[in-house]
Amino acid sequence: MTDRKSWTAAQWFLGFFGVMTTTFFYTNSMDPFNIPKSILIITGGISISLASTSLVKKIERVRLIFALVGILFGITFILLGIIGTNDTQRLLFGAYSRATGLLSYLGLTLLFIMAIFFTRGQKYEWVYASLVTIAGIEFLYGLIQYFNADFIKWQNGYNRIIGTLGNPNFMSATLGFSGVALVAFSLNSQITTWKRISYGLLSLGELFLALASDSVQGPLIWAIGATVVIALWLRYKSKYKWLFISFSGLAATTLAFLFAGVAKLGPFADLLYQYTLNIRSQYWRAATKMMLEEPVHGIGVDSFGEGFRKVRDFETFKIIGPDVYSNAAHSVPLQLGATVGIPVLTLYVVIQILVLWRLIHSIKKFPNQIMFISGIGGAWIAFQAQSFISIDQLGVGIWGWLLSGAIIGGSFALNSEVPETKKSKKIDFKKSNVGTFVTLASVFSIIIFAVAWKIMYVPDFAVRNAIAIPYSQENQTYASLRIQAIESALKTGPRDVTYQSILVQELAKMNGTGPQTLDASVRVATNFPNSWEAQNLAATVQEALSNFDKAVPYRLKQLQLDPNNWVPRFSLAVDYEKSNKLNLARSEYQRIIDLAPNSPEATNATANLKKMG
Repeated sequence: MTDRKSWTAAQWFLGFFGVMTTTFFYTNSMDPFNIPKSILIITGGISISLASTSLVKKIERVRLIFALVGILFGITFILLGIIGTNDTQRLLFGAYSRATGLLSYLGLTLLFIMAIFFTRGQKYEWVYASLVTIAGIEFLYGLIQYFNADFIKWQNGYNRIIGTLGNPNFMSATLGFSGVALVAFSLNSQITTWKRISYGLLSLGELFLALASDSVQGPLIWAIGATVVIALWLRYKSKYKWLFISFSGLAATTLAFLFAGVAKLGPFADLLYQYTLNIRSQYWRAATKMMLEEPVHGIGVDSFGEGFRKVRDFETFKIIGPDVYSNAAHSVPLQLGATVGIPVLTLYVVIQILVLWRLIHSIKKFPNQIMFISGIGGAWIAFQAQSFISIDQLGVGIWGWLLSGAIIGGSFALNSEVPETKKSKKIDFKKSNVGTFVTLASVFSIIIFAVAWKIMYVPDFAVRNAIAIPYSQENQTYASLRIQAIESALKTGPRDVTYQSILVQELAKMNGTGPQTLDASVRVATNFPNSWEAQNLAATVQEALSNFDKAVPYRLKQLQLDPNNWVPRFSLAVDYEKSNKLNLARSEYQRIIDLAPNSPEATNATANLKKMG
């Protein structure tokens, strides 16, 4: 069995990276939330994995079997991602404002495997310590935001309670699943009374903030997870079986009403229904279509945005209109299936089934540790409930993988974990050495973090620094300096369409930059032929310069990428009209009227047809 001090050290490294990933952000960048979290996941996964080769004395074969499923997931993700993704930047780092690329998933997979190896026993000290830390940090910062006293002036169009996650939905989800673990602590007679009271109050405080965030995710998953915890507490700690049966029936009925309310049914509909559910259902429909069209390797890593425009149909337009758009499926399983293929989705589902199996195994085998197990299990169930309806945001998503690995790792007995049978022979590595592990893990962490920071953030800084240069149209010196910086950032910044488009738009705002803006917009459209936004940008610039005939190819390309969207079709019709291609203009105007007779574009198309005679 691995030396206790050694695996304890590894556990705390896992917990450290879990906490840091959720809470760390960096305001001096274009993407203050997702890139820093991605860097920490990559750093943690690789550094702990490399350092563990000096630490591990023996690994039980049964643990290796579970770890191999994670390895298979990672390898399949990498291979299918490479096959299905034609943009190296997108493949490795993911889309702007998401950062769920291949490297992030590599880090998550490695953290999952390390959690399987090093989680020993059923008290889950490192997991609870990490979740309590997150709960405390997010509660305090969320409380500051609740009272409008945030020391950072976020450009935030959402509810002000965003915590360190950048969005009230992600904040609410974090408050929800971490609060579930605290419910278990508050009911655990094995810890001191004052701690139980403190954890219970903190959990209620998290629930309060989740409700105040106006996001239903947190309160709902808190209710689901807390229900699991309380049910297990009654089942194993209460002398009265009828209490467990009564609570289970009441809880099942209440949860059914809650789910019905979320779906705009029943007595809680007005309280719980959010219009975004209807929108999300269209994202889920689109993800399903993508899986059917590209079942093996998907449409490309983190490329849901491009695929969504291609597959959305009149039903989607009818429900959410042409302007609503997303670059994520708002469901972790569907996102994986749509972007990396059904094989990856299948392996992901297999992992969740294995985790559930080992959770049930632990509940049955270790009833004396039931409250520790129930808290981790309830938090995992709460996370899973959230992951079906929300984005794989890295600050939240890391806990799905860490909790999964911890549940599997903790499902084996602490003493004499695996009997020496043919099925469970132990595999020897090197002599355990906690000092060597800590040193190597620390050194690797610094090196990998520095390398990832340089690769992922230095180009980001070039963009931010360029557009942050103050200027005045009357002061040509400063204006010229800003133009030069933007043109330089277009060459040295990230090869990402969003970054590039932002720079072109900033260039267009400045007087006398028509030729530079035109050249840059054409270059971006050429480099990103599958980007609707890049084609729209080039067309808009051409139209601003009255080059209507030259705008036509970009508008046509837009319609290839988004065939049912009548908004760019109206722009195309105008371009045809102003290029004196009247028959083509009439045809497009009439097509708009047929497609969307009640739209503003149809009204304008009718008026233009009357003018043309």
